Amino acid sequence: MACAAIGIISSSHAQNTTEMPVVQTISVQKGQQQVVHDKAYFEQKIQDIDVILSAIDEKVKFVQSNEEEHKLALENGWYKQMDESKVHAKRARQEYVIRMLSIK
Repeated sequence: MACAAIGIISSSHAQNTTEMPVVQTISVQKGQQQVVHDKAYFEQKIQDIDVILSAIDEKVKFVQSNEEEHKLALENGWYKQMDESKVHAKRARQEYVIRMLSIK
């Protein structure tokens, strides 16, 4: 999901320059409505990543328990791909947590 705009929301910002503006990120996907990146948005993204990580772990356990699948996975580097996918997902999750915690 690409970020289409970042807006500053503060009517008093122009009047009081010591006040920090509230930054709100909004993303748009073609053919869909704008999505405000509020706390609920980031909580959902984190939950989605947790589901993905759990699914990867379950699939790895299944493949490890099946001798034929395990052999193919080793030959094709599937375990390494899954490890890389988990690292990527964990990094994304960490970024979402940081961004969620930065919301006031």
